[in-house]
Amino acid sequence: TTISTLGGSSFGLNITQDSVIQGNRLKISTHGFRSLGINGDAGGTIHLTDSLITTSSTFAQGIKLNTGSTAVLKDTSIETSGAYATGISLGAGTLDATGVSIVTHAGDSPGIWVGAGGAANFSEGVIKTIGSYATGIAAQTSRNLTIDHTIISTSGNNARGLMALSGSEIQGDNLTVTTVGYQSYGADAKSQSTIDLTGSTISTKGELAAGLQASDRGTINYVDGSIRTEGVHSYGARADAGGRVTITNSDVVTANDGAYGLSAGGAGSTLVASNVSITTGGTTTSDWLNTSSAVVAEYGGRLGIDIGTIVTTGNSSMGMLAQSRGTNAFATTALSGSNLRITTSGDLAHGVTACSVSSTTSQNCTDAAILPNELIDFTDTPEVTVDLTNSIVNTSGNGSLGVHVLGTNAHATLTDVDITT
Repeated sequence: TTISTLGGSSFGLNITQDSVIQGNRLKISTHGFRSLGINGDAGGTIHLTDSLITTSSTFAQGIKLNTGSTAVLKDTSIETSGAYATGISLGAGTLDATGVSIVTHAGDSPGIWVGAGGAANFSEGVIKTIGSYATGIAAQTSRNLTIDHTIISTSGNNARGLMALSGSEIQGDNLTVTTVGYQSYGADAKSQSTIDLTGSTISTKGELAAGLQASDRGTINYVDGSIRTEGVHSYGARADAGGRVTITNSDVVTANDGAYGLSAGGAGSTLVASNVSITTGGTTTSDWLNTSSAVVAEYGGRLGIDIGTIVTTGNSSMGMLAQSRGTNAFATTALSGSNLRITTSGDLAHGVTACSVSSTTSQNCTDAAILPNELIDFTDTPEVTVDLTNSIVNTSGNGSLGVHVLGTNAHATLTDVDITT
């Protein structure tokens, strides 16, 4: 059966009240402004199998479900080509989808958007977006969104793979997430939201495109996964501005300049890692003078790592770096590690660095102009601490120390640590 509409604000199918529609091998297409392939409202239900839904205009969504409506989809494809044209939009509706493919072709067109009261189970599917701000899956004030065994890809600036806002919760299992574009994070949790990912792979290609990014009291828990970033300044995982990240049994690789492996930055930000492998392949950038250090706590952030390997190959790329700039009134920066093997091979790439400098100085903690044996006595600087136990540190580059402490208020405590330079 083929259903086609041409006018604006039209519906291919409209389910409402207690209506129930069973559809098999349907072809639904809409071509008008704000036209929906399927509209659900006030408790209607649709079961759809082996079907195709296409829309071709602005604000023309594939499926929109509100106020208790439900869609059960199997082996169905949804494709939108206009701007602001979401594949599936859930207000207070419910989605149960298996083997579903969603493709959007324009900016601001997420694959799936889930709002307050919306709930979704999405399994064994494919979500692909092409366009700026076209997030793969976005949740806002929704606490019931589960995705498993699904491939998510975005291509466009600021197009996150997964994004949780305003207290939302996303649960992902066995996902493959790929993003291409500026600031296109693999997973982004903010404003008290939580993203839990297990057995998932994340790959990003774009400047400032972190694999994991948690901020504003957002939380990401990542277990049994693999993260790779290839863009400049693209951190593997970062807790920022009060965010929290935990990573367990996972590998993190960054391949470009200025790209930390793990990072906690800003007061209230926390990252905790256990049984991880962290590798960075870049060096220092010429614009921000950011290094490709592997494990970094900075500017009031706190980071702890237990059991792991840390490898850096670029110049000035520290294995572990705790740094801050400002006054003594600033929050303490704390970095701790245990049971680690740290290896650096670039020049001036110290195994462990603790550094605290004044906000009035032009020098940077990882500036090559700072000699390894130079001590700058700034008394009004932030507290910075590094604690390392039961670990091995190897450095082989020119001027690369095992441990480097710079500044009166920078401190490093090492217990049962073997150092080779």
